[in-house]
Amino acid sequence: MRAIYAAEGGPSERVVLLGNSRLIVATRAKSVESELGRAIPELGARVDMLGAFGVGPVITELLTRHLDQLEPDLLVLMISGADLRMPPAEQMRNPAYRLLNLGWRDGPVPPESWSLRIDRWLRTSWRLWRFREFSRAAIEERLLPPPHPASMPDRFATRRDILAYARGEDRADEIEAAYERWRRDPTLERFVAYLEIGHRRHLQVVELRARQTPDPHHVRQNPDTLDAIFERFARARWRTVVVLMPENPILDLDTKGEYHRLGRSDRDATLISETAERHGLSVVDGRRWMPAEAFMDFDHLWRDLSAFETPLAREIANALGS
Repeated sequence: MRAIYAAEGGPSERVVLLGNSRLIVATRAKSVESELGRAIPELGARVDMLGAFGVGPVITELLTRHLDQLEPDLLVLMISGADLRMPPAEQMRNPAYRLLNLGWRDGPVPPESWSLRIDRWLRTSWRLWRFREFSRAAIEERLLPPPHPASMPDRFATRRDILAYARGEDRADEIEAAYERWRRDPTLERFVAYLEIGHRRHLQVVELRARQTPDPHHVRQNPDTLDAIFERFARARWRTVVVLMPENPILDLDTKGEYHRLGRSDRDATLISETAERHGLSVVDGRRWMPAEAFMDFDHLWRDLSAFETPLAREIANALGS
């Protein structure tokens, strides 16, 4: 909410990037802004980034209710097929769901009861109600702060710097050594061995995601929500571009489907593209933008080292110039 309601003013051209951890980990708004400035120096565009970890279509839909506050000229929705299988936000206990659940309209996911609907209306109409919720969240964060590493530096110069920040100095060398073994022998097995040392929880999530049968309710709810989001974008005054996030090409070696569902990427891309194009929105397929060396795990890019902002800025420049 701070990124929306406490955002600074800026140049005439305003670009908003909307996504989840795949976007947030990959780059920074300032990095995209700088790259865009090199591509179109005379533009002087401002770039804002909205999103949070664990954000699927349901919370994205809630975020879109507040976009008028930013008055963007261009909105870039960064999305991946995995987002279509995100569980409901309330099941994930995502704090953004409670704080963003505002608006008179029920949206594609109506409240389960009248009490929840009235709660949403009160949040919308009574500023003190919202102040109470935001204040409570801020107090909880101060009194029970979650474990958090040191302040993030302005820029990471090396992979080791990222690993030391994310995993701690005592483990950075071991994890980087495993990564270098994979670079010398770029097999799927070596990459998995590196993940087992440095990103075990991510690997467990990936394995579970590949094995489990998705809840049909999730599979149905998220595309329906996405359709409602795209319909809203089609009516908005700003222009919208949908970008399919890069995927790690090392998954091409996973011919047994141990770490991903075979063929799912193409099916998801088709569903997202057809839904967007049905509402007249442009779609850019960025799934093959990045080589395997640009990824720190199966899903996330190395921040500051992958140069993800270069192709992203190019597409933004094309959209602003067209």
